[in-house]
Amino acid sequence: MKILITRKNILTAEQLKNLEKNKIEVDTIDQKDFVEYQYEQNVENYDVLVGGMDLENLNYERFKSLKVIHTISAGYDYLSMEMLRKNNIMLLNASGVYSVPIAEWVVGLILLNYKNFTTFYDNKQHKVWEQTSSLKELTNKKVLIFGTGSIGKEISKRLKPFDCDIDGVNSNGRSVDEFEKCYNLDTAKQVLKEYDILVFALPSNKHTKEYVNTDFLKNLSENVILINVGRGDLVNEADMVDFLKAHQEVKVFLDVTNIEPLPQTSELWTLENSFVTPHNSFASDYYKVRLQNLIFNNLINLKNRKQVINKIEVNE
Repeated sequence: MKILITRKNILTAEQLKNLEKNKIEVDTIDQKDFVEYQYEQNVENYDVLVGGMDLENLNYERFKSLKVIHTISAGYDYLSMEMLRKNNIMLLNASGVYSVPIAEWVVGLILLNYKNFTTFYDNKQHKVWEQTSSLKELTNKKVLIFGTGSIGKEISKRLKPFDCDIDGVNSNGRSVDEFEKCYNLDTAKQVLKEYDILVFALPSNKHTKEYVNTDFLKNLSENVILINVGRGDLVNEADMVDFLKAHQEVKVFLDVTNIEPLPQTSELWTLENSFVTPHNSFASDYYKVRLQNLIFNNLINLKNRKQVINKIEVNE
């Protein structure tokens, strides 16, 4: 079995040695070199391709023996489902690798807002000792999490000890453990006013693109918090800017945007009730270990024709 990995240091030296012992040949390149590599090198004999958004430029016809693509991301909207089906290529993703740090990030942002830590930090910088009683706690707050997969479940697990009421939203409203009840994407819009916190961890597809628009935003409750750690194209940013200008009491936290990096001309940078971070919620001191173990184990199982983890149904 022959593998091409488009990232350096995805696997440890020990893992690479183990793959070699199992007669698995691995070539590793820098992601920036992928496009040039696929045209200038002989790539016909690769069975497995491991990479990220650089695979958006994949020329499927060049990889004539390709049987499996393993992404290093949970999302895979940069790949062509049509080409995967046409070429009978199995898709594996990195679902679960980043869920814990993203969930902690979400809890941190909620507490940042409810405990007004930014104001206290500013006061500290100016040596101001000023107490306030206008803080909130999470007890009995109603949370609606859009996306009931691995990320959504981990967010729910971490909010439950705060005595929150937590519901979920998915494509068809199916019941999912960790959520008291679930809605589909359409019915969720009818109950938005009931919730204090909305968290978005949705994939990008035809049903979710610009799902958060004027029609959605008009249904929000006062003082609601919105947090997006899913995909940037979920939000119509022009509609969001207009809404935030008219509703100063609403707070939005965006770790993903339509264009990344977010253009400096975007008003999302300057609005007082908008908080933007550079798609960083995935990071931690442990996520790489999870990713390495997932990819290594899947490669060994592919070689031995055993069951793999995170297989995506590309025929849906």
